[in-house]
Amino acid sequence: MDRSGSTVTRRVQTKPPSGNARARPGVPGRWGYVVSNPFLVSALWLLDHLPWPPAPPPPPAAPPRRVLLAMIGNFGDAVIASAALQRIADAAPEIELGLLVSPAGAAVFRGDPRIRRLHVLEHYWLSRAPVGRLEKLRRHLATRRAVIGDLRAADYDLAIDLYHPFPPVAPVLRAAGIPRRIGYGASGCRRFLTQAVAFRPADRHVAAYQAALLEAAGLIGAPAAATPPRPALPALSPPGPLALPRRYAVLHMGAGAPSREWPEANWQQLAAVLAARGLALVFTGRGPREAARCARMAAATPGAIDLADRLDPAALRGVLAGAALLVCLDSFAAHLAALDAVPSVVLTTGVANPAHWRPLNARAAVLHTAPPCLPCYNWRGCAGMACIRDVSPDAVLAAADRLLPASG
Repeated sequence: MDRSGSTVTRRVQTKPPSGNARARPGVPGRWGYVVSNPFLVSALWLLDHLPWPPAPPPPPAAPPRRVLLAMIGNFGDAVIASAALQRIADAAPEIELGLLVSPAGAAVFRGDPRIRRLHVLEHYWLSRAPVGRLEKLRRHLATRRAVIGDLRAADYDLAIDLYHPFPPVAPVLRAAGIPRRIGYGASGCRRFLTQAVAFRPADRHVAAYQAALLEAAGLIGAPAAATPPRPALPALSPPGPLALPRRYAVLHMGAGAPSREWPEANWQQLAAVLAARGLALVFTGRGPREAARCARMAAATPGAIDLADRLDPAALRGVLAGAALLVCLDSFAAHLAALDAVPSVVLTTGVANPAHWRPLNARAAVLHTAPPCLPCYNWRGCAGMACIRDVSPDAVLAAADRLLPASG
């Protein structure tokens, strides 16, 4: 398995990429970027190869005192990134750690004793806030200005952008004056990094790619980078006044996008069989669409509990930790359950390489079919979505049967 700890050797092309240089998003194409839009590829190429802004030589790699980890993805991305945070805390507990995160990441990491400072950037490209594009852009610009000022004041020695997909935060890190800036160059803006690490697609987990960045920065050694990653967040108290059954299964039916969902009829069939086997059912989710589905499912299932839109991340983790079984899509719930090794059946699509984003949980079964287009990296999905819709309720139940005896 290839390691990703080497720096990029820059090779100046004689002309910018043309529109026929399309890559699959998520996989570096001919021009080395993980985006497919030819106009965006051309813009990133020009930004990386024009003589502006001038790229200063990297400073001497002195042992850092204050390190910033940047992870602007959503809830599940933040949980995965906790493995990188724990690696640094184990290897160099004297380092003062800061995090640059999205609002979702802030909800995951707020109050974490390993973190000295938490900086929040609401990036317009990734924001899931129920507002228009102009409002997302306004929020992005406002938080960007505030974050750059806060990062300057914190006086970080080193910043690592853990998020390899587009968009990068390297321009923010440079504007904040952080002297060493390390990240994967495949998302663009390589000129704003002092060390751009090569992203080599392989069947590796995202947490392993993040460990390679820590190794490239000299924060951990090769043996530590090769150890299996484990997500780590502080233990939580049980959720407040929720009256939960003694033995229950959680069904979390949302995935952030309708194209990545499993048919509701399949959920109904699964719920009926689990209830007949004596498991109480708890439905969780967030947002109007998921809340409406949870309400329908709970109404059709005697004794079911509907907790949609009632749980913050800490409370959801508490509910999951007490479950005999979780059945969910590739979502925040799967990664949150991994923190407490909850037996989980996770249905995923073939939009991305399943090896990259699977939950870091030895007690999880990840299910999908294997059409020839997998992985397609078509983030909008396709009309058929056979990769997830063709997973049968019987296959889910068979996976659950293998997990339930171990859970008691």
